[in-house]
Amino acid sequence: MENTENTAVDAVSNETPAKKSIKPLIIAALCAILAIVIIIMIMTSKPVKIKKLEKFTATVEKEYTSYTNEDLDKAVAKYDKIIKKIDKCELNDKQSSKVNELRGECNGYFAQAKGRIILDEFNKALDAAGDEVKGVVKSMTDED
Repeated sequence: MENTENTAVDAVSNETPAKKSIKPLIIAALCAILAIVIIIMIMTSKPVKIKKLEKFTATVEKEYTSYTNEDLDKAVAKYDKIIKKIDKCELNDKQSSKVNELRGECNGYFAQAKGRIILDEFNKALDAAGDEVKGVVKSMTDED
């Protein structure tokens, strides 16, 4: 009889560690799911999208003076993507005002960058034309 009791006690003690090792895994999985849900809720909130536009505007403000055509195209595409996400949200008056202000700033920087790029291209074309004119004048005045 003594052997039967020891076997029963061993069987119970063998089940307990298995149950104990599953509980932490379940708790960890639930915590991970909760964290993911909270992160998703935060990242899809309106203020986060507006903050993203603010950060983007600050980046454009720093870099627009050195944009090439390709850089400008990339910046405008990113801007459009951010604005499309914001446009899907229903904003209150304060948020809407802030977004409109940031839109105006970005569009102003884009216009200045485009204007600078056009002037640079015009000056390069003018310099090239000037060099051609110099060559024509030189060839006409050279006496061979």
